[in-house]
Amino acid sequence: MDYISTLQLNEILEVETNTLILNVLSYEDYISLHIPNSVHVDVHDEAFCQKVKALQKDKNATIIVYGKDHSLEKSKIAHHKIENLGYKHCLILKGGLSEWEKNGLLLIER
Repeated sequence: MDYISTLQLNEILEVETNTLILNVLSYEDYISLHIPNSVHVDVHDEAFCQKVKALQKDKNATIIVYGKDHSLEKSKIAHHKIENLGYKHCLILKGGLSEWEKNGLLLIER
């Protein structure tokens, strides 16, 4: 599995437009707090794979997944599913939302 730091993701957000950033938590967690420009797709949703394919058709594009904290449990599940779909560049945000917030980076709050 490949990882990306919060600072690297923040740099991507400033310049990149083709990168898909997925919040893989529950909808309630997503609406209460999420990274700007991220899209919500709950990793436990039965239609997770179909939703990812609809959001990003280019299998060579970068997809970054993130969850809540350092456990990365949901992020790792999402990463595995996305790789099984044939996407070649899937990254996990190290530390998830908690690391993003710890670094004082912009968050969208309800």
